[in-house]
Amino acid sequence: MSNWVRRKGTRFKVSFKLAIGASSRSAVDVEIDRLRRSVIPVIGADERMRPRLVGSAVALEHRRGKVLVTAAHVLSDNASSPLFFFGADGNSRALSPDFIVSAKHDIAARVLSEAELGALSHIPFLPQQMIGRPAPVGETFYASVVGYPASAAKRVDRSTLETPMEAYSNFATESMDGGISVLFGKKDGARGLTGHVTPPDPFGKSGGAIFGFTVSGRNVVPLQPTRLVGFATRWKRLNNRIEGTGAGALLALLGAE
Repeated sequence: MSNWVRRKGTRFKVSFKLAIGASSRSAVDVEIDRLRRSVIPVIGADERMRPRLVGSAVALEHRRGKVLVTAAHVLSDNASSPLFFFGADGNSRALSPDFIVSAKHDIAARVLSEAELGALSHIPFLPQQMIGRPAPVGETFYASVVGYPASAAKRVDRSTLETPMEAYSNFATESMDGGISVLFGKKDGARGLTGHVTPPDPFGKSGGAIFGFTVSGRNVVPLQPTRLVGFATRWKRLNNRIEGTGAGALLALLGAE
């Protein structure tokens, strides 16, 4: 399994809810294109030992070192088989299971080794200073959930996996307990690079980044810093939303050791 490769020329798709203004969509598009490379796919194996996408992870700087963050259930749901990430050369590398885990918040993180950092030399790590809220708790902000939807992952052959990234954006709020809720209007459609599109089911985005933007009405406020609000955990199909864990839970988790 160590010779799995990631297909070159991976596509990037951006989908936006139509309710946001055109100029705001453009501004968010630019920011997500700048930040998206800090999110990587997490790869597992199916019953025939062929690669498959099982989740996403975020590369982030922390005072303890450079860390990789994902949803805890990405690890627990795949505990019976090893996980991998793609290195700078496009080949797979084993991902150590030695994560610090908060089952309560469905989040997991680990400080990366020198060897892992070498393999991830092509990945820009998000600065810890990005962590924050674009709006007070309970107030609306605009959010982009960035990750690798499982329904978009395609196996070109036995050992090559194509993993096009997607960023789905919509209005969101953060609750008092640190939970993030992003509206997900699958039936309403979205605005993508090819026009009006239907976003795929967001399975596989678990562990991906949630970036937040300050809004005034239905427009993103210019010159306000983009924030790393949290990490995607679940798609609540019946409630039409994507749920996540606020980044504050990560800081508490890493500070607990």
